[in-house]
Amino acid sequence: MSAKLVEEYYPEAGPVLIRGIRYHVHLRRRPLYYVIYMISPTTVISFMSLLAFLLPSGSGEKIGLGQYIQIQIQIC
Repeated sequence: MSAKLVEEYYPEAGPVLIRGIRYHVHLRRRPLYYVIYMISPTTVISFMSLLAFLLPSGSGEKIGLGQYIQIQIQIC
């Protein structure tokens, strides 16, 4: 962050001299943040939903896994 004293003259408004401070803030993105907190959980939940098709249809775990995945999608 840097600051600079600025004096600007506006002739169209009459003899007006405006003094001020202009700040320059440099922001940068962190792509690793998006990978860790957005892309990784989405891919894990997607793979878990694919695993639900591999469970036998008679087991009660298939329904429980489906409900768990649905809740996780709503939270994320």
